[in-house]
Amino acid sequence: MLEEIFSNKELLDEAYKVIQSRKLSAGVDGIASDELFDYLKLNWESVYKTIVSGNYYPKLVIENEIVSKKGKKRKIYKYCVIDVYIQKVISLFLHEYFSDKFIGNLYSFKKNVGILDLLKEAVRCIRDGYEYVVEVDIRSYFENIRLDLLERQLLLYFKDSKFVELVLRFHRCLVINDGVTRRNVKGLITGSSLGPILSNLYLVELDNEYKYLRYCDNIYYFVKDERQGVLFVEDIAKRLKEGYCLDINNKKTRVSYYLNRSILGYHFERDKDEIKVIKNMPSDITKYYKWHNSIIYKEDNTYHLLNDGILRRNDFSILFENENQKNFIPVEIVDNINVHSNIIFSAEFFKMMNEKEVRVSIYDRYNKLLGAFIPKNYHKSANILVNQVSEYIDNVKRLKIAKKIIMAATYNILNNLRYYKKQYKNNSLDTYINNIENSLVAMEKTINNKNLLLEEARMRETYYASFNLILKDSQFKFIKRTKRPPEDSLNAMISFGNTLLYQLIATEIYKTRLDIRISYLHSSLRRYENLNLDIAEIFKPIIIDKVIFLLVNKHIIDSKLHFEKNGKSVLLNKEGKKIFITQLNKKLYSKVKIKEKNYTYYELIREEVLKILRYFKTQQEYIPYKYRM
Repeated sequence: MLEEIFSNKELLDEAYKVIQSRKLSAGVDGIASDELFDYLKLNWESVYKTIVSGNYYPKLVIENEIVSKKGKKRKIYKYCVIDVYIQKVISLFLHEYFSDKFIGNLYSFKKNVGILDLLKEAVRCIRDGYEYVVEVDIRSYFENIRLDLLERQLLLYFKDSKFVELVLRFHRCLVINDGVTRRNVKGLITGSSLGPILSNLYLVELDNEYKYLRYCDNIYYFVKDERQGVLFVEDIAKRLKEGYCLDINNKKTRVSYYLNRSILGYHFERDKDEIKVIKNMPSDITKYYKWHNSIIYKEDNTYHLLNDGILRRNDFSILFENENQKNFIPVEIVDNINVHSNIIFSAEFFKMMNEKEVRVSIYDRYNKLLGAFIPKNYHKSANILVNQVSEYIDNVKRLKIAKKIIMAATYNILNNLRYYKKQYKNNSLDTYINNIENSLVAMEKTINNKNLLLEEARMRETYYASFNLILKDSQFKFIKRTKRPPEDSLNAMISFGNTLLYQLIATEIYKTRLDIRISYLHSSLRRYENLNLDIAEIFKPIIIDKVIFLLVNKHIIDSKLHFEKNGKSVLLNKEGKKIFITQLNKKLYSKVKIKEKNYTYYELIREEVLKILRYFKTQQEYIPYKYRM
């Protein structure tokens, strides 16, 4: 078989043309692609004999690590040009061999088949009534392919063991990085021309078993309702784990209504009875998810539970049930569960949360955090903890950080007021703007945290008083700030929104090595989570307050319909919470332009946490986010 392949002049010539067009630099042997012709002229006869005898081994492969703009590390590899050439010959043969053997639901790395064909099939599924799409992303697919399982798959098609061994030698090769040599024993080498066809082959039996659409490591399965999608996620996750030693990527795996989902850079739009496929274009996008009729609200990979019930493990998913209904929550795509109601938990439920690293936060009826379940795999860094503590106990350093945070928050408040002054042409806001500007000057001059907090309190009092010039609905008037419990509709929204923001930021902190207990503006002695409260000060005016202003001024929320009164306390009811969370989610996914680049507010919050981490890790100066009109 090897003799037949490497005697095929058409294959050899086509592979050579491809190599020449790519202008490859040299590998460890020092030979670049423009020197390949001379190398083959002198050495092809001996190389050919070594190949057909089954004794050819690739030379050392150079491994380098690069860091993307987002800070993610990625490995790239460089083969010697002769090895690139040999792989290309085999790759061309394999693509031709498998051209009519791969099933029709596979759309990657196939001749005359691609993304547009997958999208056409997706439209057909939607027209047939399968309007929910399950997107399953396989975690680090290429890197986690088991070479022994791949070998078995190859031997089902090719009885020539010499050929199969040669194919796999290009992935079981010796790799050198910074003078250290190792043998690759797992995963396909990135950059190998054999990688795409082998990645198709690895899951071919699974492709035959399911009627999904697959493009490389992305699987799309169309179902009639969300429940079917959840069951498919559980089933496919189990099959991938048990049969192929692969895990799904929880962050990217989800069940969505087709109009709310993009597929491979395209999205769907409905025009009467016609379904259109539209290429995604860079724009200010607001992303949201529909309210679930069970009062389980899904916000990205966070679930909010607003009804009373029981939460327990059910096989490979979470079951939420009460006397009215049962709902399954797919644990594979959950990051956080926020409980705003009376829930009974089982021990097995928390065991699963620990295994899947899902954080569970529990709130009382006044939206105060009662406590949180944090998986044991959350580890802090001793060095960062020491740095956080040392800055906290040093009054000068602590004051410096606290000033930066509260002055950034005040700056954002000022820009909020300037925005509404301009929008409503309301010069009455000038008095409040001037007073807050004076507070900003006074903050800069404070010499201790106590005075800073007093100045902040005066500034906030002025800011809240300005609300009555911004709000355009007589149902909502600001009298005074009340909490635990809030005593009117406006305070109910402020408290609820702030609580959601605190937990969103806490989630981002828990993804890092920062210790959430240590804060610099707020006291670190009263509660377990504090650092998130500091960071929230920066974003409250531009996220929570703006959501409230929009809900009131657009008459989306009603003080009689969406709130409940109990004695002195006034709280959002379930429908009110639904409205608030939906609008907050839209705000978090809306974009702002910073230095010619668009960022969502989610991304800005995440970056703020990382800026603080970098400060304690490398002493990189911390510059808080300031909103600019």
